[in-house]
Amino acid sequence: MSIDQNYLSFDFAEDQRELARTNELVKSVGAMFSRFVIADQWPYELNDKADAKVGGSEPSQSTNAMILFALCAAAGKLDATCPLVPAISHTYTNPSDEIWKAYERVWKELLKTIEAHVTKLENKHATWSASFGYDDPFTLAWLVELDRSRAFSKPSSALQKSIHTQSYNRSKKVLEELKSLPVDIHGAQRDLLLRWAPSGLSLEAMTALPEKMQERKGYTPLDHAFPVLRYIHLFRAVRSAEPELSDVSSADALSYMERRLHGELSKSQIQDSGFDASELVFAFEGRLFLDAKSVSRSLVTGYLL
Repeated sequence: MSIDQNYLSFDFAEDQRELARTNELVKSVGAMFSRFVIADQWPYELNDKADAKVGGSEPSQSTNAMILFALCAAAGKLDATCPLVPAISHTYTNPSDEIWKAYERVWKELLKTIEAHVTKLENKHATWSASFGYDDPFTLAWLVELDRSRAFSKPSSALQKSIHTQSYNRSKKVLEELKSLPVDIHGAQRDLLLRWAPSGLSLEAMTALPEKMQERKGYTPLDHAFPVLRYIHLFRAVRSAEPELSDVSSADALSYMERRLHGELSKSQIQDSGFDASELVFAFEGRLFLDAKSVSRSLVTGYLL
């Protein structure tokens, strides 16, 4: 029996059961989020046997966007072409109107916070995250897909334009400049993929920012396929929202993902080599996104099953 036949005969059924258990768990905890909306935002964290509270006067943009996106995905409200979720059918949650109203309040507060930041940052940046810096691909992709879902009220045209502009410019820059990065990427990648210092601001705007938003010292992103994959997602999402935006060549991003994929495949055969299964999966997904025809059956059955 071949590897793929063995999987379909035995392991596939167990994976299906695990997915069913996960779906039931998602449905059972989904309603919990409406109970923890505090001042129209979600706390950054919850502690057992402690009162839930928010950490500051404004919501965390990345945290609240991430939770809203996950809730929309669980409710089946995302656009059918959303690149961030698999195109599979499953049983969705069905939040009540009252619960959805709580989510709508969070969405409106999030948009208000981002709009204030766009003004403060002289329209040079759309988002800021203490974890991911300015205009990170995670927060931007969640925002673009939440807007495309039409699950909530529309942002103002000016704010929508700002989010789309930054999403397009950031993802386009990454996809175009990957070619200039060596195989072993260090400082250049940190500046390209995630950035914690604003750019293009006037001296007045720069000095008015709190210190944590001027420069986040000691933070460097991992040299990993995941941020690059999320820029691929982001580029596809924003071009789905605005099809008139010009495309860019995917050759360099595809080459990057192929290097990562084959690097991890090699490590997987060597003991104590630092094999990273997550990077293997992300690089494989990136390659599928960019050129599905380049993925052979032997690659899937020989290494990934």
